[in-house]
Amino acid sequence: MDRVTEIAKECKKLQDKCLDLENRSRTQKGAKGGNMIRFLTGFFPNVLGADNFNSTVIINRAHHTLAPRPTGEERPSHRLLVRLHYYADKLKILDLGKARGRLMYKGAQGKMARDMSDKDILKMELEQLQKEVKTTREPVSKTAKEICEWVEAQAAEDPLIKGVPEDKNPFKEKGGCIIT
Repeated sequence: MDRVTEIAKECKKLQDKCLDLENRSRTQKGAKGGNMIRFLTGFFPNVLGADNFNSTVIINRAHHTLAPRPTGEERPSHRLLVRLHYYADKLKILDLGKARGRLMYKGAQGKMARDMSDKDILKMELEQLQKEVKTTREPVSKTAKEICEWVEAQAAEDPLIKGVPEDKNPFKEKGGCIIT
């Protein structure tokens, strides 16, 4: 067998594996009832305690991650990647998950993990702090006075204060309807 044929076979094998992993990552069946986002919206309060959530957890995206096919008697892993709308919800869920340790759902054990290392998080915080340090700041006593002066200067042209002339009012009724 020549080298080109070997590489072609290996390429085909890798393409099939990639396609299999991608297809399995898209499946949304089982306990999730076909809608992973709806399932996870109820999952977090159910597992972590509904009293810990004042409002519904908003999830932007959720999908299975790519993982190797289980072999033999190995139970399939259901690793999910979830993008929450509010960062505060993410922190709350991770903190509650960490505090609880082992999470149980319908007899199955699970765990939660951050999507970034401590080093990456510290790097992001450092970059944000560096941006904030460069931002020029003004005392409120000065800016509040400037804002008041600007508002007073614009008051003569403000339609909410002055009103809108009838001929320029876009919401004025064009015609009436008389019922006899």
